[in-house]
Amino acid sequence: MRRVAIIGPGRVGGALARGLAHIGDEVVAVAGREGSASLTAFLQAVPGATHRPLTAVADDVDLVLVTTPDGAIAETARQVAAADGVGEGQRWVHTSGGLGLDVLSAVARGDWSARAFPWLSVRRAFVGIAPAVVMSVSFSGELAYEIHVPNNQLHAAYLALRNAGKVHGLRLFGSRAVESMRLEKGYRHWKADLITEFGPVESGLDRFVKADKPNFVGKAALEAQMAKGPRRRFVSLVIECSHAPAHGGDSILSNGTCIGTVTSGGWGYRTGKNIAMGFV
Repeated sequence: MRRVAIIGPGRVGGALARGLAHIGDEVVAVAGREGSASLTAFLQAVPGATHRPLTAVADDVDLVLVTTPDGAIAETARQVAAADGVGEGQRWVHTSGGLGLDVLSAVARGDWSARAFPWLSVRRAFVGIAPAVVMSVSFSGELAYEIHVPNNQLHAAYLALRNAGKVHGLRLFGSRAVESMRLEKGYRHWKADLITEFGPVESGLDRFVKADKPNFVGKAALEAQMAKGPRRRFVSLVIECSHAPAHGGDSILSNGTCIGTVTSGGWGYRTGKNIAMGFV
């Protein structure tokens, strides 16, 4: 069993904490903005976790996961690097595409099919010779996996995946490609499309809410909102131009009247369309 600390107590950090607890790890510490709603919810949902300052969050733990928003990563890394006593961190390799299953199956034992390892599953495995925690999640819309490995085993896992992928024409891709793919798939981006001003019903995520649970954080407020009906709806849009994307904060107009706001946008290279997301 590993002792784990998480930097960033939002929904990603919470989901990882639950997944790690499911496979036997212990989340003992979390670093986040003191007094924030996300930190309060995290501490209520993860028994045994305590709030620590960022400079001490890595004390006496085996693994530190950074789940802060993209815009906060640089400052988080600066503060962590300046802290004393921080041990080896954690990095991950993300494979994506329709052949991800074939590549993973070639380097890790077990059945990795969607039936045996469905979406949001978590499993321990070896990728080549590297010990790993494999998660069935994807931000690209394809069958894909996140593979978390110790820092000192990263190169071994990377080489195993790259070598197994040669026969399939595996190539590297960057964050801009992922952004294009997730827009085409309709996947929301935390802190852009998913914000605390709108609940799961308004954000189109009500299918993930198990309303018949006896209790959970925010249940009463959510039931009241559902009874009133949503104030806004999250939508995907196709922009009728090809020379410029929509930007977060742009107005959505209908017959000259502002009916909503764009949350993110970009070009879909596979669909050949100018895509945007927003609330109306």
